[in-house]
Amino acid sequence: MVSLLKERVTVPVVSMLSAALFLTAANSKLPDVSYTTALEYIFYIFFFLCLFCIVVALIEERLRLAGFKAASRRIDTASHILFPAILFATIVGFAASYASRY
Repeated sequence: MVSLLKERVTVPVVSMLSAALFLTAANSKLPDVSYTTALEYIFYIFFFLCLFCIVVALIEERLRLAGFKAASRRIDTASHILFPAILFATIVGFAASYASRY
């Protein structure tokens, strides 16, 4: 089995850096407010999902190298279910929260 750890960590890190720059640019155009905006919540969830991908990749690789291939596959399968579930819950939550504003 070929290890893609480098790619599985590099892509989320680069995504987080790009998103941080975009968030900074977006915040510089918005007026200063003392509360967190919906845009910031979306970015925070995006950062969490990127961090989730990095942690899962590292745990999975560590388990694979230690010889726990079944546990590694279970972690991989669980992450493939949990990631879209979090994304879907986020979309539904934002749609429910902000439906009255459309």
